[in-house]
Amino acid sequence: MKFMHTSDTHLREKDDLKTLEIIVDLANFEKCDYLLIAGDFFDEPRAPLTLEGKVSDIFGKFNGFIYLIPGNHDLEFLRGRERLSENSEILNPEADYCERDMDGVELWAVPYRDNKEFAEIGRIPADPKNSVLMLHGSFFDNRRFYGMTDKKYMPVFMEDIDGYFRYAALGHYHNAREWNTGKTTAVYPGSAWATANTVTGRRAVFVTDAEKWKTRRIDLPVPYLQTIELPVNIRDTAETLPEKLEQMLSGVEDKDNARLTVNARGTMPPGFTSLDTLRRVLEDTLNRSGIKWDSLAMEGVVQIAPGLADHSFVQGILDGAAKTAGEEGEDPELARMYALERINSIFVK
Repeated sequence: MKFMHTSDTHLREKDDLKTLEIIVDLANFEKCDYLLIAGDFFDEPRAPLTLEGKVSDIFGKFNGFIYLIPGNHDLEFLRGRERLSENSEILNPEADYCERDMDGVELWAVPYRDNKEFAEIGRIPADPKNSVLMLHGSFFDNRRFYGMTDKKYMPVFMEDIDGYFRYAALGHYHNAREWNTGKTTAVYPGSAWATANTVTGRRAVFVTDAEKWKTRRIDLPVPYLQTIELPVNIRDTAETLPEKLEQMLSGVEDKDNARLTVNARGTMPPGFTSLDTLRRVLEDTLNRSGIKWDSLAMEGVVQIAPGLADHSFVQGILDGAAKTAGEEGEDPELARMYALERINSIFVK
């Protein structure tokens, strides 16, 4: 038996549902028997009927069965509902949890409960070697380290599940995270699309072979956000800086679907007459790359204070740095630039 785990699709009225179609097609391609959606399938407490109809059509294309639990966003909307299609079930019992059989594997579903810890529902009588927990909430790997100031978003700790379930299909966090203790694998697949500017990195689902209890991450061919931190320093030139940026762009995994935010930080090289000149060089490099980019932030680039290098006191320090470098067989001019950058950092923040 194989199952796919996703969550936090946050469907809205105007969504075209292409990502959901991709997930269902991929689940069929992987020959999954079940698709688990761990909460926040819809983004709001009320979803339009037209969106429900489209979801039903897409679900109907899946060759297996779909289980959903409500999250904090769609709890009210899914309350009392039983299914979104003939081959799906919304697990939202009046009790704190319920059990379903997935071809011999136990599925224990815990719907989202506001202001309640997972531990408060009591010990679930699951088979620790042959069970799946599906839960929407905030996961912490250590209760003692993190502590707890409130019970917002149904907190669950590793000690609450480790050794009690074979796999924990979690939902709520929008970036993928995975823990494996040897006894229990706990996974947040992350949101299926970039729901906010802080949600970066490739979107993913996780597929588990329950015969061997092997879990694989599969990156989705959907648009995603990626942030590049570009270090700028006083040694850079109009030739070397584009090369540095090109090298970083070469590390973008899925260039067709990436949308970049580039943050330039450091000291502006003296070879550039202004921040606008520096910006144009970087923009030209980004445009040549063919990768979509949303913004280029220059607020982190510090300019050399006017007249600083000409000050007699500073000149003395720079001359001393250059002399020492020459005596040690190093580049005197490079030493002067390093020294000027350090001095500038004292005066310009």
